[in-house]
Amino acid sequence: RLSYIYLPLHLKRCFSFCSIFPRNYTLQKEELIDFWIALDFVAPEGRMRAEDIAAKYLDELTSRFFFDMIGDGQCYRMHDLMREVVRSASFSECLLLPSGRHLNKIPSTVRHVFVHAEGINMQIELDECKKLRSLVTDGRWNLDINFATKQITSIRCLKLDAVSIKGLPEHVGNLRHLRYLDISKADIATLPSSFYCLYNLQVLYLGHRSRCSSGYFQKNFSKLTKLRKCLPATILSKVCSIGKLTSLQTFHSFDVRREDG
Repeated sequence: RLSYIYLPLHLKRCFSFCSIFPRNYTLQKEELIDFWIALDFVAPEGRMRAEDIAAKYLDELTSRFFFDMIGDGQCYRMHDLMREVVRSASFSECLLLPSGRHLNKIPSTVRHVFVHAEGINMQIELDECKKLRSLVTDGRWNLDINFATKQITSIRCLKLDAVSIKGLPEHVGNLRHLRYLDISKADIATLPSSFYCLYNLQVLYLGHRSRCSSGYFQKNFSKLTKLRKCLPATILSKVCSIGKLTSLQTFHSFDVRREDG
């Protein structure tokens, strides 16, 4: 417990966030780093990239035995003992909802929520969750997304993993602080027009069913000027004025077209 208490503040914030994940949950290095950056846990250090600074945090936590590295270093698990320590220390801000547990109302102090629901319907009251910063789902969860996005306007990270929704609501554009959005495993084919108001979005993972060939998409996607990552990368080939996306980190592929922009 003392090893957690005397952690530097920046490392303590990063590790405390991880208490939302279930026991023996496999954490992907790249995803975890993206979460930390989106949640403002990573402090600038000269000209170093935020990704490199966050990776340094992860290495330090691993060297202190808070994480166990798996395989080639792209996956991690929280050490069991350290996980119990941090869960007791951060219970008021970090909430894990495992499958089978019903909680109609999330406490107003909670900032980070992980929901695992397999084959059951869950409806969670979000009215008082003004402090909510991240919502991560796992499993087949019937989420009332129209209701949720009206309440969590301060959210930074939203991962809807295999959630049973058919589309994002028009008012998703109200999530002006959103920086990380993963809907790659949700059955979403089109994006609402207000989506392009998410000016602070840094990481975007879309499903392969997403239809991004419309003229509206092509002309407006370049408004997301803070975007660092976007998958599938093939959709970037359809974006007009892609030169405005100056924060993009990598291109896995790009199809050059004979068109203006």
